[in-house]
Amino acid sequence: MRAPSTAALLMLASVCLEIPFCHAKAEQDAAKAKAKYQAACPAYEHYVRFPHHPLSDGPMKLPYQRPSPHCRTFESDLVEKIIRDMNATIIDRDLARIFENAFPNTLDTTVRWHSDGTTSKTDKMAQQVLGNSKWAADGAWKGAQSFIVTGDINAEWLRDSTNQLAQYQSLAKRDRAISNLILGAINTQAEYVIASPYCNAFQPPPPSKLRATDNGQADAVHPAYEPAQVFECKYELDSLAHFLRLGNEYHAHTASTAFLTPRWYKALDSLLNVLDEQSKPTFSEKTGEFQRQMYRFQRQTTTGTETLILAGNGNPLNYGTGLIRSAFRPSDDATILGFFIPANAMMAVELKRTAALLQSASSKPKLAAALKLRGEVIEKGIWTHAVVNHSTHGPVFAFEIDGYGSHILMDDANVPSLLSLPYLGFVDKSERTYQNTRRMILSKDSNPYFLTGSAFSGIGGPHIGLQNAWPMSLLMQVLTSDDEEEMRGCLERVRDTCLLGVVHESVNVGKVGEYTRSWFAWANSVLAQAVLDVAERRPEILFGKGRKFYKGLAGGVEELGIEEEIGRAKVKSSVTIFIPLYVERGDPKVPGICQANRQLRAEVLPFYYGCNIFQSYYSRTMAMWITSIPESNLRLLRNVRPFEAIIWTCGGGGGEAQWRKMVAGAEAFVEKHGRGVLARAAVFVPVRELGWWLWISAGEVKQV
Repeated sequence: MRAPSTAALLMLASVCLEIPFCHAKAEQDAAKAKAKYQAACPAYEHYVRFPHHPLSDGPMKLPYQRPSPHCRTFESDLVEKIIRDMNATIIDRDLARIFENAFPNTLDTTVRWHSDGTTSKTDKMAQQVLGNSKWAADGAWKGAQSFIVTGDINAEWLRDSTNQLAQYQSLAKRDRAISNLILGAINTQAEYVIASPYCNAFQPPPPSKLRATDNGQADAVHPAYEPAQVFECKYELDSLAHFLRLGNEYHAHTASTAFLTPRWYKALDSLLNVLDEQSKPTFSEKTGEFQRQMYRFQRQTTTGTETLILAGNGNPLNYGTGLIRSAFRPSDDATILGFFIPANAMMAVELKRTAALLQSASSKPKLAAALKLRGEVIEKGIWTHAVVNHSTHGPVFAFEIDGYGSHILMDDANVPSLLSLPYLGFVDKSERTYQNTRRMILSKDSNPYFLTGSAFSGIGGPHIGLQNAWPMSLLMQVLTSDDEEEMRGCLERVRDTCLLGVVHESVNVGKVGEYTRSWFAWANSVLAQAVLDVAERRPEILFGKGRKFYKGLAGGVEELGIEEEIGRAKVKSSVTIFIPLYVERGDPKVPGICQANRQLRAEVLPFYYGCNIFQSYYSRTMAMWITSIPESNLRLLRNVRPFEAIIWTCGGGGGEAQWRKMVAGAEAFVEKHGRGVLARAAVFVPVRELGWWLWISAGEVKQV
């Protein structure tokens, strides 16, 4: 064998060295092309206000509200697989459509900026943007970063972003992109907590070069903050608890400690300083003298829930409770009595979880022990001071207390709430005090914000008003219940409010067509969590009797009986599948179950191709799809409709001659693209009869 010449080796080396450059250039070109496309994308808050086809196959005919793939802000193949799996198995087709819209909503619409942290480009950009500012000190904005907006407001809430990512946490171990996105979110939140630990909502990170947004308010806040960095500075204890929860959940599902950086520890120190400052009483325990709060907030407003009384200090709080003050609730409404119990419960849980994490994953046993002690002190304070006796329901948790004996008995839809205590991990669902509290807050006789009307009922709150309940409260009922009828009923009531195929912030209890916020990513994330939770704990609610445990988040659908799966295919026999305009080979995808093994594929495909309707607005698109699928599958087709666009040219019936021309076109379509195996009777054309369009098989023309 001849040895290659030096010239040949040099040529080969030049080709090999060129490959990475070509790949990098291709990626850059693709990114630029997508950026240009996204610049033309409609604002989602406007897009989602109108229904889009195809509609669901259920009686509500719900729209498909996901943006074009070119307009989506983040992509995950695993998320798409779970959507396909759930769509193939959920019996309620309207609920399936809502899940299809809601589960990916955070990825589709709210990842305003993400850097994977694997290149030095972002670090150089950060240095250029930040210069010598305090945001650039000590390695700020290094590593993966993610800016997750709440939806229709171009700002990131610590609480919202944590909850928006919650349904993806269990995917992080199997999806590197999802893992990096969440890691970036932890790192970004850490920067926010370091800079302004009392604030709840933040502007885009400086390295993103995204424009900051003015919230239009005139607030007097101490400590002062930088408006270019902070969108709103309402101190909410649960915001800091959510920062801890984001990291704790990530570690629980991945065992990764990549987020335990010097910046994260600095954010933890900043958080603990706030806890120390906000555990101080209004009056000195020793002298009784007034002690001005470190955090004070005043807003020029006519809405009482938007500001704090007494020069921004809020109502007095007593000493010796072990509890932490929260100036605002998770609804962004001001607290009345500053010891807000749901946030204290959440902080207690997350401090102890963080302690356990650090105990096992770091060399900081003293810090872990200190965090554990803090959590235990808060937990003891709740059981000692926040459990009060209700005349009807017995011992219950109060919503807010002041340490002097005053308490408020109610609940608000936003999480953390009293209803969500088991979801947060503070108590078990069956715990007696919680069950008493649950009965109290789900009663219009005991909870002033349990709102009922002719169309809807649920927990609301002062943030919106006295006529709007939040679907989120019913979804939290699902997540904290073991009762099948309650879970089913809550899902159905939420479904009936989603007239646009997505979950709104709140709806009018007398008329569900009146709602607030067409685009509210947090609520859609809770819907996704609730559906996936039911799929695991009560699969029969979604999939019918006899269905087994859904393990989609752990690795796909558990093996099912073949006859049972074929039965499910029959149930879906009326589904209309639209061929996309820009068809790829093999589109639309066959059911995910077909990928399990050959036997399932052989038994499912006859139902898939034989029972479903395959439709396209353009004959050319249908032809491209027909020619891309194997002949074995082509033989199975029974209902192909490639001529719907012709409907609009037929006027008031079009006449027999024009209709027969369409039939001739259908026959020619079979001849040209059918490869001799597509049945003539499988291709249908439209005919107008009594004001309605019907579809008649080209093979039945002589019988008409």
